Amino acid sequence: KKYGAALVALTIDEKGMAKTAQDKLRIAQRIFELATQKYGILAEDLFFDTLTFTLGSGDDEFRRAGAETLEAITFVKKELAGVRTLLGVSNISFGLDPEARQVLNSVFLDRALQAGLDAAIVNAQKILPLHKIPPEEIELCRNLILDERSQGDPLQAFLVYFEKKKGTVKKEEK
Repeated sequence: KKYGAALVALTIDEKGMAKTAQDKLRIAQRIFELATQKYGILAEDLFFDTLTFTLGSGDDEFRRAGAETLEAITFVKKELAGVRTLLGVSNISFGLDPEARQVLNSVFLDRALQAGLDAAIVNAQKILPLHKIPPEEIELCRNLILDERSQGDPLQAFLVYFEKKKGTVKKEEK
């Protein structure tokens, strides 16, 4: 506060990282109240990172991680006037192959921006403009992010599709 710095607040409490949009909002409200009322931090100096878990684990507990994170961004922006939101985008794709990660991160970033995301931690070299992603890949990502199961398991469909594209993204030189 003394130097006018903005603060990044993570939606983590004594129980750990929040998993649901409601829990993410509850924690953000608690931090907001403490920061603005007790410490006099301006709302516009707060960046809330609603955090996300990977969709690639297959763990049922995290199948809605993308949807919950997007919903949390919307809730935080609506309920906590003046604050900003931030997200480490690639956490959504941790553990997946590079081809799948690049497309999923790109689609997730777009969805997060639509939800109200203000800032993102991304490797710009690994983000594609949506117009360069085939529509079927965007749809696979959308189904995975939103855990849309009307056509079957979205994770399995995503993994099967991207298994065929394995090796098409250049490995980083060390």
